[in-house]
Amino acid sequence: MHCSMFTAEREQLKTLSGTPFSPSGLFAAMLANSGAWELGHSLIINMMKRVRSDEMANRADV
Repeated sequence: MHCSMFTAEREQLKTLSGTPFSPSGLFAAMLANSGAWELGHSLIINMMKRVRSDEMANRADV
């Protein structure tokens, strides 16, 4: 089961890897193509920033 927060990003990463989604499939796709690397990197960084922002907001609410 996955968090629904990143459904769109997960679908993009799945499309990028061209295989059933897995870290190793994504990694292989990103290493094979610089465009895939840039897209994967951007998606992952943006997801991490959203998680961090939400964590900070939750801490401020406590």
